[in-house]
Amino acid sequence: MGHKLDDRIAATYYGCKISHPTYGIGVICGILHRNIYLLKGQHGPVEGCDIDKCQLMLTPLSKITDEDASKIIHIIWNNSTFHRPTNGKYIAENLRTVDLPIKVGQIIAEYLRSPFRADGTSKPVYDLGFGPIESLIEAGIAIDVTNGELV
Repeated sequence: MGHKLDDRIAATYYGCKISHPTYGIGVICGILHRNIYLLKGQHGPVEGCDIDKCQLMLTPLSKITDEDASKIIHIIWNNSTFHRPTNGKYIAENLRTVDLPIKVGQIIAEYLRSPFRADGTSKPVYDLGFGPIESLIEAGIAIDVTNGELV
């Protein structure tokens, strides 16, 4: 372990829910000089807090929804024949090792890190790790929201 949330990781998951022991749960709405700004509620208030004490709130790739898994297949093939959630789940769970064109991999990663679908409905934000860290949840930088382990 020994890892903490930093500004690079937080920027990669911008818009994600985050937990802080004092300020509670909010959405990342700004990062400045080792401080993270949380939007609490739909219209505020905004709280600034030390980034080292925050944890992202993510869903493990192993718990990807059928809808999101189907979207991954749609991004790759854009063909309804291949829209089986099992194919998308395999690709999501093995995103670091599956041989995909770089642009396709980037589009999938952006989708999985986004808190919203194209129609504006909310969706889980998935743990894609960061750099050499394969899982932010396992590294202690994030909380698995499916386990209810909230600070």
